[in-house]
Amino acid sequence: MNLISHLDDNDLVLLKFSKSETNTILSWEHSKEFEFNEIMYDVIKSKEVGDSVLYWCWQDNDETYLNKRFKENLANALQNDGKSNRLLSQLSNYLSIFYTTESNKISHNNSFYTKKYFSQNIKFYQSIVICPNSPPPNC
Repeated sequence: MNLISHLDDNDLVLLKFSKSETNTILSWEHSKEFEFNEIMYDVIKSKEVGDSVLYWCWQDNDETYLNKRFKENLANALQNDGKSNRLLSQLSNYLSIFYTTESNKISHNNSFYTKKYFSQNIKFYQSIVICPNSPPPNC
């Protein structure tokens, strides 16, 4: 059972943007979630009216808090010495291979779906383990 589907319209925030603003001032996580003014919103329903788009959203305070803490922790880590910065950069590059990213420009259509692009940071390494000869040599 989806908890969000049982929300009353009075619990939702109505946000109105021009179609061009949806690609410029909103930072989309995926087709049903975006950040606006450092607040995360989950899109419950949307409607196009002329050159505008209306979004009825759930204000996701938990995710907003987590994003804020993440940014604070990242800023603190970046203020450390160069070695920590290098390690943090390596960790960030490593973690990025596990996530998909979306194109910067998301076009909205009636189906309200977007294309996802996979991370290109995948690196392949050869194993340093040397396998024994098969079959083993006769002694």
